[in-house]
Amino acid sequence: ARGYVVDNANYRLKKMAGVAAPAYMEDVARAIRWIRQNSTHVMGDNRRIYVTGHSAGGYLAAIVCLDKRYLNAVDSSLTDIAACLPISGQMQTHNTIRKELSLGPESEYAPLWYAGQSGQPFPPFFICAADSDIKGRVDQNIQMKERLQQSGYKAEYQTMPNRNHTTIVKKAGSADDQILDAFVRFVHNLEINTPNNQSP
Repeated sequence: ARGYVVDNANYRLKKMAGVAAPAYMEDVARAIRWIRQNSTHVMGDNRRIYVTGHSAGGYLAAIVCLDKRYLNAVDSSLTDIAACLPISGQMQTHNTIRKELSLGPESEYAPLWYAGQSGQPFPPFFICAADSDIKGRVDQNIQMKERLQQSGYKAEYQTMPNRNHTTIVKKAGSADDQILDAFVRFVHNLEINTPNNQSP
């Protein structure tokens, strides 16, 4: 899309037998490693890996781009990520994981918990949610942006108008698509301010 190679990865779901946290995050980390190792075969640039996802996928994108344990476990690192772009993700501990591990909203499984840590190699974040999103989702994502900024990281947030939790991605690629335009603008601004031999 618009000059970018898109890899669509999936992860094991809770409903599969024996699957529980941290399996979801581990699957995302393995997908990122695969992309890093194979991107040049499809004319990609492994210095320009942008991680995104919607809803639970947005949560997983955020947590894997903040908690270094998952990428480190597959011989990768947070510095391999050029930017993270979660869409309508839960920035607290995901509801599924709260039930599995009897955790509260902020724990080591919450993106918000990491966003308050300064001096880490976190990538830039572009965060978005729908104006008619799930209750509390806009507030969580704005809080995520603010906490990242307060900790010294580059972060932007945008509320997508006339969208709900589903249509924010279902309308991607349509004539009035908002997500792709916002992503391309953010990524372009990162790239024009980055030397050619470095990740943003």
